[in-house]
Amino acid sequence: AMGRKGGGPAPLLDNPSIGLAVVKMFLNGWIFTISCIGVVVISAGGAACELPFPFYMLSTSLIAAAGVGVNCRLAFLEHASDWEWLKWLVITFVQSAGAAGIFSWGILLQKEVISEGKCADEQTVSMLALVIMVFDGITVLVEFISVYFVMIPSLSLQIKQLSRFL
Repeated sequence: AMGRKGGGPAPLLDNPSIGLAVVKMFLNGWIFTISCIGVVVISAGGAACELPFPFYMLSTSLIAAAGVGVNCRLAFLEHASDWEWLKWLVITFVQSAGAAGIFSWGILLQKEVISEGKCADEQTVSMLALVIMVFDGITVLVEFISVYFVMIPSLSLQIKQLSRFL
């Protein structure tokens, strides 16, 4: 109508963190691989540890597999609308929350191994769980940095710059 702009396609925003998505994809792939090795070691060795390491490693592998998928998609997503980015931020948050939960669980399991001496005869399993927990913690930290210090500020700046032209 009267001098009003609009009705065209939504402007596309650039992906601010392709490199970080690739890093997160490989970190999650590494966690997935170690977790699967842990499940195989536990299954083959008939570990008699009372701690739920098999379930921990299986859960970790599922969350890491989701992380590989999400970050693979983000690594190849060069441009998207603001609503598409919002969707991916929510998906990333949910996957990161799952990884943070698994990290917390890993800390609790390691506390029981160290302070209460549980599963002392299952050192291979507890060491694999420790490695998984450390890499999961690194991944959660990289996710946090990626979302809160790169993606949100960059996308907000792009939206603000576009609003000047609309």
